[in-house]
Parts: sequence; C-alpha cells; structure tokens
Amino acid sequence: MLKGPPAPDAVVCDIVMPGMTGIEFYRQLVERVPRLHHRVVFLTAVNRDPVIHRDVEQLGVPLLSKLDDLQLVVDAIRVALLRPLDPETP
Repeated sequence: MLKGPPAPDAVVCDIVMPGMTGIEFYRQLVERVPRLHHRVVFLTAVNRDPVIHRDVEQLGVPLLSKLDDLQLVVDAIRVALLRPLDPETP
C-alpha cells in the first residue's frame, strides 16, 4: 500500500509484531512516506513497559493500551489527522 499512491492518511500500528517491532516499522514507514511521521498511533498490550514508553515518546506519537476503550483509539487517530502534513514531503 505504501509503494503507490494514495498513501494512507494515518497509521495504527502494534508495538510487538512478528518479524519487526512497531518502532522498526515506524522508521521504515517514515523513510518511505515522511509526511506520516506524526500521523501514527501505536497500540500495545505491554503498555506498562517503561522502555517501550521511552522509545515511543521519543517519536512524538501516541501510545495506547489495546485494553483501552476503542473510543480513545478513534480520538487519537482524529488528533493525528489534525496534525498538518508537510505539503513538500512526498
């Protein structure tokens, strides 16, 4: 989906996945579609791990527990979509 237009407006991603972490996915995502760097919302079941919080906090994107209310996820995506895209970034 990221190889051709249109690129997604926002991305919801797990932190713990087979094959690569959510952080690794995020880095590859913003390498391919830099304008999405602040339009990612992470979900995790290990939300109490301080290392994960630190790593995601450094990216400047939200981290929510998978156990949280779905409305929180929807709200986080809405906030991400309010962040401006850099029109000069592909």
